[in-house]
Amino acid sequence: MESPAFLPFLPGLATHLLGEELKLPSLATWWCGQPRERKHVEQHLDELFLRPAFSTAGPQAEPGALTGESRAEWLARLSRCPHEFVAQEQVRLSLAPMGNHQSRPVILRFFVVSNGRGYFAVPGGLARMMEPAALGTTTLALSGGNKDVWVLSDDSERAAPPSFVGTPAPALERLASDLPSRTVENLFWLGRYTERLEQLLRLCRSAMGQLADDSANGRPEAFADLLARLGLAAPPGADGVAPDRLQNDLLALLYEETRTPGVRELLKRIHAASFSVRDRLSADTWRILNRLKFDAEPRPGHLPLVLAGSVLNTLVHDLAAFSGMEMENMTRGHGWVFLDLGRRIERGIAVARLLEAVLRGSGPRELLLEPLLEITDSVMTYRWRYFAEARIAAVLDLLLLDPTNPRAVAFQLAVLERHAAGLPAGPNPEGIAEFQQRLAALPVKLDAVRSSAFEAGADMAGTIEWLAGFAVELGSLSELLTHVYFSQVVPRVS
Repeated sequence: MESPAFLPFLPGLATHLLGEELKLPSLATWWCGQPRERKHVEQHLDELFLRPAFSTAGPQAEPGALTGESRAEWLARLSRCPHEFVAQEQVRLSLAPMGNHQSRPVILRFFVVSNGRGYFAVPGGLARMMEPAALGTTTLALSGGNKDVWVLSDDSERAAPPSFVGTPAPALERLASDLPSRTVENLFWLGRYTERLEQLLRLCRSAMGQLADDSANGRPEAFADLLARLGLAAPPGADGVAPDRLQNDLLALLYEETRTPGVRELLKRIHAASFSVRDRLSADTWRILNRLKFDAEPRPGHLPLVLAGSVLNTLVHDLAAFSGMEMENMTRGHGWVFLDLGRRIERGIAVARLLEAVLRGSGPRELLLEPLLEITDSVMTYRWRYFAEARIAAVLDLLLLDPTNPRAVAFQLAVLERHAAGLPAGPNPEGIAEFQQRLAALPVKLDAVRSSAFEAGADMAGTIEWLAGFAVELGSLSELLTHVYFSQVVPRVS
């Protein structure tokens, strides 16, 4: 019904069907399927738009743009199939202000609404702005933007208040809604990536603090050795580690775009995962995640090490804000469960690898105990509990066995077990049962690690082996979770 071929017949249709004339005239249009109209079009072809009669797409001719050869070609087309074309007059559009002392052509679009008993025109409409260069075309390119059009009532009249159209009350529901596997996968990895970034930031911040501390004898070398064992820097040479080299390694972790793992690379992964689930995140949570990239940008005019310390502090605070929004504002549905599953698995792996790297060090372990507490945000807990300098047995007990420490391995396992008990049913119940059984076995193995084996001078081989195996097992459980819930192909018995 919107085909241009109907436009010439609207006045007659209105009179014949409705017994009244059109309130607004149509654009002057000639359908070339009628001999008299076709003759008029052929005589005034240079003044009219020629366009398809039953489509909005197809060949069209613009007034004043036809040469002798193209004009003859269009006349031949009209002769072969005149019913397929209409001609329309060229319209002179009104202008409207657009700011900056400029005006542009405007087209008004109005709307007609049905109320169930009839149709009525809505007061006002939409003003669609055009570029002046589009005036000589039939496409009317809308590159200038849109403006609302309001019809103001007379001051002597009081407009009737709009009628309220009620909607049925929704059925109350508190069940966790089903989520697509891709959504929960992105939430799971958002939890892992944000936790991985926080661990890296805390490690780099502690290392930079040791570089700036003139009294940290031997700690820069111990940190360089620690970074090497964690796969974040090259191993120290035979001549040891110069502070400049450690500083360059830390700045590379923070600023190099292609460094893996690195801050920039993790920020890209966080943005990709969060963008995919942005409809599941509150506006404030989304603002915090967007702020991460802005706060990580380098600021010229500052000393690199000083600026890096400021950037690291800001990013740690941003991630703390994200964690707070997650814990206090996110509904405890399946989406939050998988987000927190990712966080707890990543934190357990990070703490286990960090402890293993400290225990495997060739130098004095005591040099890294205080930084270890700082990285795991457990300094204050240790101080008010022991009122003494860091000792290996107490540090390992706090970070491994203490179920009240949110950074401890035992705490992560307790949370993971609670989440595992409430996992949604899926098409692979055997995989879910295996995940729960393997997870339940980890606290039993952890209980076998006693603080008596942590005393100074004791053989740490068993503890180091358990930490290495624990990190591998958590990674394997993450892969099993991926296979059970996120894989698009579910294994079935043939």
